[in-house]
Amino acid sequence: MSELVLPLRTGSPLIVRDSAAGRPGCLDRLALLTGGKVRDAVSAASPQCEITVEAPSGRSCSELAAWRRYALLLDRDNDGFVITLRKGETGSPPPIPVGLWQLGLLTACISAVLRGARILPVHGALLAVSKGGLLLCGQSGMGKSTTSRRWQAAGGSVPADDMVLLECGGEEVIAHPLPTWSRCRESLEGASYPFEPALPVAGVFALARGEEREELKEAASREFFMSIYSACCCFASPLVRLLPQEERERLLAAIRETADRLAEVSPPTALFAHLDGNLQKTLKDYL
Repeated sequence: MSELVLPLRTGSPLIVRDSAAGRPGCLDRLALLTGGKVRDAVSAASPQCEITVEAPSGRSCSELAAWRRYALLLDRDNDGFVITLRKGETGSPPPIPVGLWQLGLLTACISAVLRGARILPVHGALLAVSKGGLLLCGQSGMGKSTTSRRWQAAGGSVPADDMVLLECGGEEVIAHPLPTWSRCRESLEGASYPFEPALPVAGVFALARGEEREELKEAASREFFMSIYSACCCFASPLVRLLPQEERERLLAAIRETADRLAEVSPPTALFAHLDGNLQKTLKDYL
C-alpha cells in the first residue's frame, strides 16, 4: 500500500492512496509527472481518493457510477468523503492504467471540495509570465493547445495546457498544473506538470479565434463570465448529478465561487488568437 501526497497552500494536502496490488508504477509515474512524493508508510490522515480492487471493508459505500472499467464509490468516514475507485465488473485494468492518473487526482480534488477545501480542477491553459500565470479559458477546439505551442515556440513556458487545479483559499488565486489525459495518451516522454512551485493567476482571458489579426480586447462581462464558468464546470460536472443532494449543492457552490474569484482577477478580456500573430507582443503588458 502506498500513497501520493501533493501539498496545498491553504489546507490539508491531497492524498491519493493505492491499496491494490499488481499495478506497479501507477503512483510512481504520477509522482514523476507532478513532482510529488510517494510514501510506502500510510499516514494517519484519510485520503481524498483511494484506488482499490474491492470496496473498503468495514465502511459503507454507495456506488456513484461506472467510469470505463472502474466504478466510483462515495465513502463517508470521520474526515468527510473519500471517493474510491475499484475495479469494474467487466474487463481488467491495463498493466499501467493511465486513466487512473487523472481520474485519481480529479476525484481527490472533488472529495477535498466536499470536505470544504477551496479548490477546483479547471479546464484551461496556463502560460507562465514574470508576475505569475495567465489562464486561457475556452471550449475544446478553440485553440488552447495551439496557443500554448505558439507561446512555447516564442520561448515561453506552459506549465499546463488543459487542466489546472485552482486554489482560492488565500488572497491570491493559486494555479497548480495537473497531468493532462489527452497528453498522457499521446506520449509521456519528457512530460512534466510540476505541482510545485505553483503560480498565482495574474490574468484570465476568454480565448477566441482572431479572424484577421491577433489582439486583446475588452469582452462583454456576461460572455467573459460564461467562458470562465464553463471552464470551472468541465471536470466536475460528470460527478455533480451523481452526488447526493447536499453534496451536489456544495460542489455547485464551489464551482460558482471559483468562477466569481477568477472573474475578479482581471477586467473582462478576450484574447483573439491568430496563427500569424506575435504572442509576445500581444501579451507584452503581462510579461
